Order: sequence, then C-alpha cells, then structure tokens
Amino acid sequence: MNMAIRLSGTISTLRFGGQISNLPEAHWLDFDINLVPPACKLVMPDGSTMALSRWSTPKRTRTYPFARVYDTYSHNGKIVTVIPVIKDEGKGQRKCDTNNDRINFITLSWMNLMNVYVVPAYYVDADKVDDCRITNQRLHNA
Repeated sequence: MNMAIRLSGTISTLRFGGQISNLPEAHWLDFDINLVPPACKLVMPDGSTMALSRWSTPKRTRTYPFARVYDTYSHNGKIVTVIPVIKDEGKGQRKCDTNNDRINFITLSWMNLMNVYVVPAYYVDADKVDDCRITNQRLHNA
C-alpha cells in the first residue's frame, strides 16, 4: 500500500536576521551600478544608507545572487537588489542553442517575502565574443 501525505499551508512572514557583514560603502553622487561592489552600503547625499546588491543574471542558480542579498540582509534599513529583467548572451555553440535568461515571477515573490525592494534593470552595452555571442554586459545606470 502506497500512502501519500499531502501538506498545504501559507507562509505569512519570513524572518532571517542575516549574517553580520561589513559592507563596503559606495556614494550616490558618483554611483555607477556597473562599478559598485556586488553587495555594498549605498550612502545617500543626506547621510542615510541603504544596502544594495546587484545580480549579474536573472537566474537564481547561475551566479548565486542570494549570497549577495543575504550579505545585505543584516543592514538595519532599506535593502534593495537590482535584477536584470533579461540577459541574452547570443546564440550558443550549436545552431539551436540560446543563452537567454529571463527573470522568474518566483524570484520577485521571494524578494517581496523577504522585504527586499527590487529594481528591474536592463543591459545597454556588451563586449563581443564572436559572431554569435556577447559577454561583459553592462546595466543601464540611470
């Protein structure tokens, strides 16, 4: 006899204290999303700060962006993460390959559940690898 147990429920809140992290500081007046550390403390002109992390791809598993989000999570204030909506690296090695990553709704839900503000971003520049592929994409700074 094969007996299956089915569980259901709702997550009403998520509490994660975060690991204590000494985030490097970046300043708003000379801010460039492509040059700041992937996880940092952003100092605003009025002296207030927010924790900022940057994803290099919309995928949650390719470059492990949650590690950078967790680094910012112990900040006592606003926590912001910048996620590219889409990352297209061109055609792959074979004719039918693609290297096209898109943001997933679950990622946005997860960040919302963790009280992390999401800034959707897009790439505006890249370096050419060959006739079919690009790399070193740079986000629009504005």
